[in-house]
Amino acid sequence: MSRNYALPLHQQSLSDRQAMDPLQSDAPLIVYVDYKSPYAFLALVPTYQLEDDFGIRIDWWHLTLDIGSYLGTAKADERGKVLESNRSEEQWA
Repeated sequence: MSRNYALPLHQQSLSDRQAMDPLQSDAPLIVYVDYKSPYAFLALVPTYQLEDDFGIRIDWWHLTLDIGSYLGTAKADERGKVLESNRSEEQWA
């Protein structure tokens, strides 16, 4: 089967999503995807396979991880020398 892997983005509010009853047999599987994540990219095909194998609907939602909020951030020059950082030693490791 040829598939279009473009993911739709929904603009519903959280309260709209919470109103969905997950116990209904026709309720979609809600999948959150960070388009920048290579791990999320690797999960696309197996997720589509779930749709094909079990006949479920998938409702794709965009998620942006704020990695800097828990791993810290750093600025480097063109040679890679760190100029500014708020990372701990554990975060660098």
